[in-house]
Amino acid sequence: MRLTRFTDVALRVLMRLAVAEDQEPPTTREVAATMRVPYTHTAKVVARLQHLGLLDA
Repeated sequence: MRLTRFTDVALRVLMRLAVAEDQEPPTTREVAATMRVPYTHTAKVVARLQHLGLLDA
């Protein structure tokens, strides 16, 4: 199965937020830096996940 880069980042963002459930949620910049993904790409992913109702931003 092949994933697009967008889908790969979306899954990684959701997994990162799931691990941080007991802590204060990280910012988009922190998540992007941790995953070594450009902030702009991560911000687009987060906006789309918010639009789909998968996370609150």
